[in-house]
Amino acid sequence: MAALSPAPLFDRSIEVQPGPAWAELAQLAASPHVPRFRLDAERRRAVFTGPDETQLAVIVKSFGRQMRSAFVVGETTPAFRLRLAGAVVVESTHSVVAASGCEFARVKLLLWNGPPGSGFRFQSTASSDAVPPAFAPAVARGLREAAEGVWADLHVSLLNGAWHHQYSTTGAFERAAAAALRDPAVIRASEAAEPVARITVRAPEVYATAIEADLEAHGLVRHADLKGATRAIVADAAASNLLGYSQRMIEITGATPPCTVGLQRYLAEPEPAGDGLFPPAIDRRAAAAGRLELT
Repeated sequence: MAALSPAPLFDRSIEVQPGPAWAELAQLAASPHVPRFRLDAERRRAVFTGPDETQLAVIVKSFGRQMRSAFVVGETTPAFRLRLAGAVVVESTHSVVAASGCEFARVKLLLWNGPPGSGFRFQSTASSDAVPPAFAPAVARGLREAAEGVWADLHVSLLNGAWHHQYSTTGAFERAAAAALRDPAVIRASEAAEPVARITVRAPEVYATAIEADLEAHGLVRHADLKGATRAIVADAAASNLLGYSQRMIEITGATPPCTVGLQRYLAEPEPAGDGLFPPAIDRRAAAAGRLELT
């Protein structure tokens, strides 16, 4: 079995063939009872994220049974994510003038990366005159949806903005927030990062030496029990080194031994600033921690 990790370590995709399958998949995606995944409309793919390759294979297979049209199963890949090298302030405006109607929203955001596994976090320190509190959840929603499957541990503070009493809507603020993550300044400050997993394998003593040696070849063994009928071996390894590892365990032991896989850190991660919850540029006295939304 594998314990859920606080952030995805692997992606697995299915490529949907032309036909009604895409509409069926989109309908399943809207259900609150399905595992987390994202739809890539341009490539006609659904990408599943999770902590363990075996779990992902089961997820893809279960979705296939619910889809009438054919699909092609893609390979499992490490879940690379974008991270920011430092705090970034960005302004984003959504403005539409058309015969069918007008829309307007402006947001000023401070973005930074929190500790690995902290996930997406949002807070609003903007005055009610700049951004009415009713629009803050829309800003958080737009950012969360745009960051899903792309950004790792993104933390955001809404600093300021502008609105119009007639033309500002929740949809306009969602689109303004989502556009902020595509700003050139944000892209320039980002870097791709690969997750490093901490894997704990529990196996009978007779297999412990072989498993420890194999894990040592894939990463760094942190700890191994010296005695006991069942040994626990703990190792850190890049996610790319763990691709196909469940099959490797079967080859060594004849079965998949119980293991847990969790996010430990990201490769090429910049040195953390402060405690990771607030970047150096934020005045903690004005951070409005009581309005922090954990998602």
